[in-house]
Amino acid sequence: MQFTTLITLTVATSMAVLSAMAAPARVCPTVCPAIYQPVCAKLSSGEFLTFGNACQLDAYKCDNPTTQITVVSNKACESITIEKRDAAVCGTICPAVYQPICARAIDGLNKVFGNACELRNYNCKHPNANFAAVADANCEDLVVVEKREVPVADDTCNTICPTVYQPVCAKAKTGLNMSFGNACELKNYNCKHPNANFAVVANSNCKDIPAAPAPTCDFMCTMDEKPVCGKSKDGKTSTFSNSCILALHNCQNPTAQFESIANTACPTTTVCKKACTKIYKPVCAKLQSGEFKTFGNVCEMNVFNCEHPNEKARLIANAECPAVAPAATTPKKRAAAALVACPTMCPMVFKPVCAKNVNGDLQTFGNKCQMGVFNCKNPTVSFTVVAEGACEAM
Repeated sequence: MQFTTLITLTVATSMAVLSAMAAPARVCPTVCPAIYQPVCAKLSSGEFLTFGNACQLDAYKCDNPTTQITVVSNKACESITIEKRDAAVCGTICPAVYQPICARAIDGLNKVFGNACELRNYNCKHPNANFAAVADANCEDLVVVEKREVPVADDTCNTICPTVYQPVCAKAKTGLNMSFGNACELKNYNCKHPNANFAVVANSNCKDIPAAPAPTCDFMCTMDEKPVCGKSKDGKTSTFSNSCILALHNCQNPTAQFESIANTACPTTTVCKKACTKIYKPVCAKLQSGEFKTFGNVCEMNVFNCEHPNEKARLIANAECPAVAPAATTPKKRAAAALVACPTMCPMVFKPVCAKNVNGDLQTFGNKCQMGVFNCKNPTVSFTVVAEGACEAM
């Protein structure tokens, strides 16, 4: 009898194992349509739960096989009256679809919600707000017809966006590209950063956009001499043989482009005349800085003005400037003014003079003008003529 029982148990166990092996594994749906057709169901615990649609309810049942669940209405639980219901349940599973709704609270505040389901969840969790839908659109798309007494800060820029990844690539006014998870997130960003003003350029991640092909500069230009003058952003000018060569330069040098400003060659750079006579006819001129300067003659002054266009010298007298400029009021300024006032040229006539300084030293100068220049530049060791002719002849 015991042997028979043992055989029976062994056979039963083997059949159970085979039956378990033969049973197919349960496959639960993971993707449901993004359609909002709410269903209210009651769990075995007595809790009420709203599902976005019947597919989401079936998926919940599949994932929770031990939980008894009963459909009580083809509406959201929050929109129906159920007897003996303890409290509102605010955990509706909303579809990941962006159908914006603008809602207004009792205090006049406007707020955007990703869809009607998210609005219901918000009202359920915040019963004192009591938002009511006013338009099936973003609040910023509405025409304002009345002023709200309650000022709105950043609330209108906090749209509750769906957790669906539908990337968009947007470009700002500065040329910067940025990727956003979906169009809703882009709207929120633009609302909070109005100066950025990002605009959609592609319905994909920015890094997925193929790079623009590099410009090809393989076009040929003729050698026709039809000069054009081009000007760069930093103000430099350059002459190009013709407009085609200018365009070729701009293509090959995108960061150093020139804009055509004249259908002719650019004016040549002024060449200052430097050859002046050696005749000493001193003139005194006043610089724009207020200093005085002696020039050997008018030609020298003109050369100075050509080479120093920002320090124009204005003729004030046909003679040497005084040793001290009128504006020099301190010893340091007087010394500087004296150096400025010293002549720079003397006649090439050789009429030597022998001069002696305060230390008793003798020195020969080519002429009295040269001695005067030396004394002007070296006032502490000035020389005085002691004889006509070279000192060695004395």
